[in-house]
Amino acid sequence: MTRWRRGAMLAGLLILAAATAAAAVVTVQDLRANRAVEVSRSTVANATDTGETALLQRLAAGGQADTADLAPSLAFIDAHNDCSDFRLATLLRARLAYGSAFSQEAQARLKRTLVAFPYWMDVKGSGGPMVYWSENHQILFAQAEFLAGGLYPAALFADGRTGADHRAQARDRITFWLDQRWRFGFSEWNSHYYLEDIAALANLADFAQDPEVSRKAEIILDLLMLDLAGRSLHGEFIATSGRLYENNAKTGDEAVRRVLRHAFVQRQAPGSAHGLEINLFLSRYAAPPVLAAIAADPGAAVIRTSTGRDPGELAADRALADPERRIMAQWGMEAFTNPEGVSRSMRYIRGHGLLANPFLSGFRQLNYRALSPALPWLSRTLDLPTNGTVLGRADVYAWRTSNLVMSTTQAHRPGGFGNQQRVFIATFGPGLTVFHSHPAVRPGEPPPNGNSPGYWTGSGRLPLSCQDGPVNLSLYRLPKTPGFGRKTHLEFTHLYAPRARFDQVILEPTQLFLRKGEAWLAVSATAPLEPAGPDEIIQRGRETAWVTEASSARAETFSAFVARVRANPPRLDKGVLAYRAGGHPLTAAMAKGCARDGRPLDTAYPRHASPYAQVPRDSEAIDVAFAGHALRLDFQAGTREMH
Repeated sequence: MTRWRRGAMLAGLLILAAATAAAAVVTVQDLRANRAVEVSRSTVANATDTGETALLQRLAAGGQADTADLAPSLAFIDAHNDCSDFRLATLLRARLAYGSAFSQEAQARLKRTLVAFPYWMDVKGSGGPMVYWSENHQILFAQAEFLAGGLYPAALFADGRTGADHRAQARDRITFWLDQRWRFGFSEWNSHYYLEDIAALANLADFAQDPEVSRKAEIILDLLMLDLAGRSLHGEFIATSGRLYENNAKTGDEAVRRVLRHAFVQRQAPGSAHGLEINLFLSRYAAPPVLAAIAADPGAAVIRTSTGRDPGELAADRALADPERRIMAQWGMEAFTNPEGVSRSMRYIRGHGLLANPFLSGFRQLNYRALSPALPWLSRTLDLPTNGTVLGRADVYAWRTSNLVMSTTQAHRPGGFGNQQRVFIATFGPGLTVFHSHPAVRPGEPPPNGNSPGYWTGSGRLPLSCQDGPVNLSLYRLPKTPGFGRKTHLEFTHLYAPRARFDQVILEPTQLFLRKGEAWLAVSATAPLEPAGPDEIIQRGRETAWVTEASSARAETFSAFVARVRANPPRLDKGVLAYRAGGHPLTAAMAKGCARDGRPLDTAYPRHASPYAQVPRDSEAIDVAFAGHALRLDFQAGTREMH
């Protein structure tokens, strides 16, 4: 028997022994309590149009609001459907900006909803099926409670506290959330959920009636807009991201494109909005001119940023001594079952009656008090699929030209589950991208974590992916079995490349060459490429590699580019992927990471390093300068100076 087999058998026996011991101490009371939980479900889908955007557009044009205008939105919110906080953001702006246009009956009807609504998950059993905890939901719920409490400071809310009490509680969550974004950036990096953050921050900037909150909201808006400006191209923002669904990765989001036009080109009329972006269009907030200059920069630039942090870093942060703040930080990065936080998650869920929430009801499988001491060990040993939801530290590299943006989240959890992460993507402009992944399920199969990972969303297993200039190396190594809790295990990776959208396509046995305008892209594989439809190319095997190199007409002709890359195929030998770029050998290996010229590639970045700004992590101030414009942000002082 080999050493590996003896180790595997020992691990299996330990797990079996733990399971047997756990089964012996599970009480009848535990079983009955878990079976008695009635899981709440949303009765109306989030995509349903409930009319608040159209209402705000009418009010901005001089119209009036009556109870019938509010009815669809308030019915959605009163039922505590998930994403009720999205509706609240727009309704609160309507009430605060155009209150005189509301009939008395409409004002009274809205008040009934606002004072009865459960704004946070601290009230046991409240909230039904709503998600409170992700980064964007945290600030949306907090701004709604803060603004509603300010509207009705003396009113008694459903929990018996006054509006003033709710405002004070929400202010603490808001200032904490803003401080976390200043210190560490966005856990949901480069996500289209920035739309939700923008709506909440614009409302706080306009209606907080609290100078500190308003100024700091504007500062964090500036940082978000810096992300958008640096990685957008011709009005499109699709970049490597912590949360990027299939449709957003393939074709982008028209609402995000409208935000880019508003922020960096010309203010948009509220009538052009279709959703939450209307809160920005009607806001007094304006992006600093330097950010518009960056977004329009026609030159080539490398932008390196670091955002978020890993779960293991939370314990040392004194700002998280309060249990509520700790859970905000932990769940804001989607760390639920990871070894560092699973016990805390279980205590919070149990203590706040959250097992009925459909997004947390799976914790009933862990809701046995005798298991509590073993939860971190079980999480680590079984490598639970839900561990893949965590949005840890992201060191992002972007190579940006006037024709193409290629971006990579460097060496991000290679070999781990990837829930919604998109660690590599190349963007050519509006709605045109190329990326690869390991599909987690077959087409049409339900994703294991609700709505992800899927066939194109996220990744069953993440690659070791590293970028150096216009070259990305991505190495996938798939295990022999899918792992605990996973049914599907597909032994191939695939490339999304909508070939009909390109001006010229050359598909060879192991290489694909694409031309769009004056942008060139080559994708080289280490196994045969199999077209699987007009947009998909498959590479089979448990160990596969994709090497992507970009160039443009400024550097060489397309025919010269094809000839050069064709003569330089990648090699995958004994687990080491090798490729030569610009006269330098690049390598990627799961055990050793990525290297250039034999030396480890630097993939631990400062907060921001680019031609536009040089900012270390935990900086007291951030300076951005380009094309004769400048911006200085000082969060603690609450100042944003523009020149």
